[in-house]
Amino acid sequence: MSKVLTRQAILAAAKAHDVEPAALQAVITVETGGRGGFLPNGWCKILFERHWLWKRLSMEGRNVDPRRLAGQRPDLCGRRWDPKRYPYGGELYQWDRVAGVITWGQRSDPERWESYKKAAYESCSWELFQIMGYHYGELGYANVYDFKHAQ
Repeated sequence: MSKVLTRQAILAAAKAHDVEPAALQAVITVETGGRGGFLPNGWCKILFERHWLWKRLSMEGRNVDPRRLAGQRPDLCGRRWDPKRYPYGGELYQWDRVAGVITWGQRSDPERWESYKKAAYESCSWELFQIMGYHYGELGYANVYDFKHAQ
């Protein structure tokens, strides 16, 4: 499967969704900085958002208080979006941030580490259109893992 969206594919997608091809191309360009949805190593492009992690960990049913993680790793978790104080970093670093959340959960809160993992994937925007992972259900995926795998 090609990891490059061709002009023909953009035209077909625009037609299928009744949007102007230029509008679709503009969204792709804005959301990926004009560099496409994949990194040079073949991984899909993500943007991990620490304030979304706070929200996803705090949601009902997760039983996770994000304050402990935020206190120890404010670069990974915080109540507010604050890119000046906690910059996003480079594209490859985003995957390191996700791994940091998962590792922290495994070591510091092992009974709930799965909640950290799910919340970390849900707190990323993914690929060409930078769709937030927590939208997996609206996109027809059973869980965030299926969504991640499809990316």
